[in-house]
Amino acid sequence: LTLQATNLTVNENGVNFESDGIGLEERDGGRVEARLTSVTTNGNGENGLDIKADENDDDDPSEADSGALFVRLVNVVVRQNLDHGLNIEEFSDGDLTFEAVNLHADDNGGDGAQIQEKGEGDNESRFWSSSADGNDDDGLQIEEAGDGDLDARLFTSSVSNNSDDGIKADEDDAGSGELRLTLTSVTGNGGNDLDLDDVVLI
Repeated sequence: LTLQATNLTVNENGVNFESDGIGLEERDGGRVEARLTSVTTNGNGENGLDIKADENDDDDPSEADSGALFVRLVNVVVRQNLDHGLNIEEFSDGDLTFEAVNLHADDNGGDGAQIQEKGEGDNESRFWSSSADGNDDDGLQIEEAGDGDLDARLFTSSVSNNSDDGIKADEDDAGSGELRLTLTSVTGNGGNDLDLDDVVLI
């Protein structure tokens, strides 16, 4: 399953009921790719962008197949959505690979971006020249829940002035966890600037 979008605006979708700006979901073990360039999803009734790979009806990773999820965002804006700016979830044994260049996930009602690998695969997340500022929960929540590894890196980015934690990174099982920050500001958050669970700051 592949989604490609360029020069697209999806604003104020489902303001009076729960509805995402853009939603993509795959339930049968296949690889999912989403490539978005110059896309804006602001002020929607749930998440600005919601992508789920191999989610079964019970949200149980043990019932998932072996799919994988690749997401690349370039010049994407997700602001003032009622829930998360981004909600990215991979439930299977495959890897989650997330790349963002000039992403702005600011002023949302939940997290700026929630990126979760809930199966046995790795979570590899990269941010360049991006922001997750002023959200009502965490700026970034990055999680690896199975036996895979978590490797998150931010370059020349900002995760500041969020109501809860700035960056919450969890390695919840047997794998290793690393977070690398290069010329990145993580300040002024209401909880911890960095909340790391079995994740080492490099």
